[in-house]
Amino acid sequence: MNILILLLGIPILYFYINKKVYNCSYNLFKITQLLIDKLLSITPIKRQNATEKALCIVRLDVVGDYLLTRNFFAPFKEYYKDYKIVFIGSSIIKDLSVVADSPYVDEFIFLDHSAWNNFYKVFVGQPFTLLFAIKFLRHLLKFFIKRYNELLMLKKTHYEIAISPILPYGIFLRDDIVMKHLSASVKLAVRYEPYKDRGHFDFYETDMQRWHFYTHLFNIPKASKFLFESNQDLFSAFFKTFKGVDLDPVPFGMELPPSSTLKESSQNLLNSLSSRYGVLNLGASESFRCYRYFNRIVRYLNEDIQLVICGTTPDEAREASKLVKAHKNAISLVGKTSLLEYAYIIKGAEFTLGNESSIAHLAAALKVPYILILSNGSSYVTFHPYPKTLCTTQHMIYPLEFASIRESDKIWEHRDVNTIKPSAVIASIKDNAPHLLKENTPYDIDKDYFIERA
Repeated sequence: MNILILLLGIPILYFYINKKVYNCSYNLFKITQLLIDKLLSITPIKRQNATEKALCIVRLDVVGDYLLTRNFFAPFKEYYKDYKIVFIGSSIIKDLSVVADSPYVDEFIFLDHSAWNNFYKVFVGQPFTLLFAIKFLRHLLKFFIKRYNELLMLKKTHYEIAISPILPYGIFLRDDIVMKHLSASVKLAVRYEPYKDRGHFDFYETDMQRWHFYTHLFNIPKASKFLFESNQDLFSAFFKTFKGVDLDPVPFGMELPPSSTLKESSQNLLNSLSSRYGVLNLGASESFRCYRYFNRIVRYLNEDIQLVICGTTPDEAREASKLVKAHKNAISLVGKTSLLEYAYIIKGAEFTLGNESSIAHLAAALKVPYILILSNGSSYVTFHPYPKTLCTTQHMIYPLEFASIRESDKIWEHRDVNTIKPSAVIASIKDNAPHLLKENTPYDIDKDYFIERA
């Protein structure tokens, strides 16, 4: 362990002395993984299932990406009946996936989301001070131990086939690293194309670097497509190549068992809701996706329909406490639900309103009648809007400027979702679901309030 601390400390000291702040976390990430790779290469491994045929699908992204991939588990259960089907996913989706995917998946393996994602998010872009270096080293050690142990666990099982359906916008030190260390006769993924317009193309392994641990890299059409449709292309190519069958279009959606199968506390939570309610989610994975003006919208919502406010962070809890004062029939469940409970709440909702986040995909998968989503336009086509063949009830609301640039490379720039005027949200509701608003709500509510400024 002392040697490990020394090895990890050397690059941190180097970056600190040279003040190379830019991309240092990324480079340390790579150095750390190289050390893990080396250690795993000299560790003796005893295989656990030498005689069992198994196939695994690796998808370590969280809710949206998972929901746009999980429907393709079913064909594997149909065409690989004599195989054990294994899903390797993020711990964030554990409870939901086990409930929803058990008919198609024989074994679940969930990797700690914080060890595989948060390390990078927490430290990139931070000023490189001595205090930062100390905190970084401490976190790096935890990350090293956690990732090493999880990869060591994964190496103990042999798979006939391992599949990584991630497209070239993920974090290469995550899904690719899992695939690299899995023991599998066939390893396949999508061929990477340069996405220079996205501003972080240098984070990707090139195909030449990946060929030594993948046996197959599938070419899929280069045209921009919704992620579910890209997955259809990939899995169709797989089944054509390995089974000689033309895969029928896979239907999109999620079926959940009756809520009576949930634990008692979850049932009590669901039973406490009104017979008619809608869901407002305040959060998103990135701050630039979070809309700040829901307070100007909720006071126009029909109060005969209960408003259930959801979220996760303390800031969202504080915002929710203000919103319940603006809507006489609102309750806050911020920080009070698991992902599984949240999914069941959305399943019973009459409408959903929120940022471009998990609520957009859960509501679409669970067939909510009215889905209103605010987006700054980032990830256009790949994640939104939903094609009408998959979801007919989703209504996207974008900044006005997005109309003129959505066909250009600038769609990957981070625009502020808060340039969307509250009146635009009200107009979308009036046009698509007027019964969700109070009577006589004007289209232009931006003229219907006054803010005193100090």
